[in-house]
Amino acid sequence: MTDEVRLILFYLQTLHYRDDLENNLYTSLRKFPESNTISELEIKNIFRQKVHPELIKNVTDILVDFKVFTRQHVGYRIDKQQLEIFIRMASAAKASRTYNWPDVRSKPFLYVSPPNIITSELSEEIDDISNLLTSLVSSAIKTVSIVSPFTNKAGLNSVLAPLKSCKNLPSNSIYLTADTLDQEMIYKQIIKLIPSKMLEHLRIYFCTSEEMDGDYLPHAKLLIVDSIKGYLGSANFTKQGLTSRFEVGVELDEQQSKTVEKLLRMLVEKGVFTLYSPS
Repeated sequence: MTDEVRLILFYLQTLHYRDDLENNLYTSLRKFPESNTISELEIKNIFRQKVHPELIKNVTDILVDFKVFTRQHVGYRIDKQQLEIFIRMASAAKASRTYNWPDVRSKPFLYVSPPNIITSELSEEIDDISNLLTSLVSSAIKTVSIVSPFTNKAGLNSVLAPLKSCKNLPSNSIYLTADTLDQEMIYKQIIKLIPSKMLEHLRIYFCTSEEMDGDYLPHAKLLIVDSIKGYLGSANFTKQGLTSRFEVGVELDEQQSKTVEKLLRMLVEKGVFTLYSPS
């Protein structure tokens, strides 16, 4: 992999593959007078929202490496020709994600969050947790099992959205921990996020936290697909867990995934998780 390609992929990971962040950046830089220097504050304001300072630093450094930015005594000078080359390369890299490329590199050893901590030196060994979750869920054929003691709407949406691209209709089992009073609200959130054609095969299990004495109170964060592959990590499936807090996870192989499924069935049999029935 060339240094330029590695930098482009690092750049896209840094921006979480978000079109809105990219478009704000490209539009603003294209409008900025080439004869002027752009300050670090002006670069920060381009994103029009609060973003992590490390994200801004990484993007700026990458644009310097690509010679889009040239450091001046105060701020940066923009090379519009290099900017257009960079935009074309980034667009091509994003488009290539939809192509089923042969696997020419080894899988990452670890998956982490937030993705902007992944340096170019580590990009061959580490990937974004969200990338793995998206890949797993979108590949589902028969079943998806999700376990997370804490969730929120944004986190659930991030994990469940790839179901829309599934060619089949996998059944979904979701295992959560929640107080009794919150379970109906969470259930309603989930059914809005699941494609309607999959609702018939949706099973939501709750561990009612106020009824547990602590011996079996779930704390694991897991995602298993088709009982043959999965994810195990520290991140709750919340917006914070998947985008801003330092979390680490690993990919599970077939034997590990099958064992996790057996363990989940055992916890249901023991009454740790109970199938939710809407009133």
